[in-house]
Amino acid sequence: MKVHFGGRLFLAAAALGAAAVLVLGLLVALGGRSVVAGPGAGPASAAPTPVGHEWSQVEGHGTGTGLWWLGTTVDQSLELRVNNARALRLEPNATSPNVIGGYSGNTVTPGVAGAAIGGGGSSGNTNRVTDDGGTVGGGANNQAGDSAGTTTDRLYATVGGGTWNTASASYSSVGGGYGNYASGQWATVSGGVQNGASAQFTAIGGGLSNIATVDGATVGGGSTNTASGQAATVSGGWYNTASNKYATVAGGQSNTASDQDAVVGGGYNNWAGEPYATVGGGLSNTANGWYATVPGGNANTANGTYSFAAGRQAKANHQGAFVWADSTAADFASERDNQFRVRADGGARLDVNNSEWVEIRDDGTNLINTSAGAPGARLTIGGVWTDASSRDGKENFTPVDGQEVLASLADVPITTWNSKSQDASVRHMGPTAQDFSAAFGLGEDDLHIAALDSSGVALAAIQALYTLSQEQAARIGTLEEENAGLQQRLDDLDARVTALEGGAPLDRGSSAGPLASIMPGGWLLLGALLVLGGLVLAQRRLAGGRS
Repeated sequence: MKVHFGGRLFLAAAALGAAAVLVLGLLVALGGRSVVAGPGAGPASAAPTPVGHEWSQVEGHGTGTGLWWLGTTVDQSLELRVNNARALRLEPNATSPNVIGGYSGNTVTPGVAGAAIGGGGSSGNTNRVTDDGGTVGGGANNQAGDSAGTTTDRLYATVGGGTWNTASASYSSVGGGYGNYASGQWATVSGGVQNGASAQFTAIGGGLSNIATVDGATVGGGSTNTASGQAATVSGGWYNTASNKYATVAGGQSNTASDQDAVVGGGYNNWAGEPYATVGGGLSNTANGWYATVPGGNANTANGTYSFAAGRQAKANHQGAFVWADSTAADFASERDNQFRVRADGGARLDVNNSEWVEIRDDGTNLINTSAGAPGARLTIGGVWTDASSRDGKENFTPVDGQEVLASLADVPITTWNSKSQDASVRHMGPTAQDFSAAFGLGEDDLHIAALDSSGVALAAIQALYTLSQEQAARIGTLEEENAGLQQRLDDLDARVTALEGGAPLDRGSSAGPLASIMPGGWLLLGALLVLGGLVLAQRRLAGGRS
């Protein structure tokens, strides 16, 4: 914000006022006798003879060019007095006469041209013009110019009024107030108390003890504010500082914008300390990264480039981090670049298209919107993500061949790996999205895997494996029955052999025995039968194992 003061208006007003007073004063001094001649003016009266001065009647009498004038014809100052005290002084000058009104001690430095003092001043508090074209409209102890002795180096300075004000640079202006100074070329102080605009194009709208010290800096008002950066702005408030080029503090108290294009909107004790950083307001917030933002809240810090921190004690310490903290009185900080982190003890809700939403609450209840037939998802209080899967939100159902899914899954590479954004020591297991999409054609693209899709594939594969296991169990049952029958036949055969031998121990040293006496070569037959039975039993069991 820049505040401009129309200093030339004071000069015009002072000149018109001086002329009017001069005319009236002269009429009174001349005893009411006419000194004006011309058409319809009546006969001219003789002019009085002033002491020490030479007066002239109006010349021209309406003939020729018709120019009428009232004044002196000598190179001397003209004073108009009231009660023998000077009220107006007109000082001749080859360039432009000076007009000095008000207190008799008001002065224009000798050699100055085109100066005007409209009035004001008092003993010990005179108004002064020290440079060409300067104007003091009124008030007391005001000065237009720099009193340096040279009358042409601080041209056209203006003080409108007030007291103890100084406009000491060319084209500088002080509108009024007390103890203000405009010491920069084209600088302006509109009013207030003890404000200073000390560089080119600086401006102070008013207030108390505000300063603008670098070219183009502006303080709108308030108290004890400083704009010390090129084109920096402090709009108001108290103890605020904009100390770098184009920095801005809109208001509040004890706020600082200390780098290029940094902004503090208001609040208390906030600081924007890097280029293009912004703090909207609140208390004790800091934006200390390039393009970092803290919209408000309390004790939030955005230290990372492009970071964002809001709420209470949110700390966005990494590049691109977005941290949103609730009212809990504890720090809540980002952990890595480009992270979105939210602390919401009361839960959170995300609305989409005014009908679908996801809500997360601390008690794990009422989390899904099903009113529109498009249920949402939820994160339980225990930290488990739950997908929406209501039948009412689905259509175009197609049965799945579990055996085909199982066969396709067998060909999908399953590996362990780490994300490039994580350390290599952090391992994960699973397929890539490209392989998963190629095998099953699920999802919106081949760059992501929906948790519900991977779960569906796993469930279909499990169902297929269950079917196979049931078939295997049935075959095993049949084989076990067959094996039991064979075992029984072997047991019967063993019993018959024992009976044939008469239950007597086998005499390995004898060439004859009960069996041999009954059937020649009996031992040979018994051995053959045992071998045959063993082979049958082994075959059955092998067949069962393959099943």
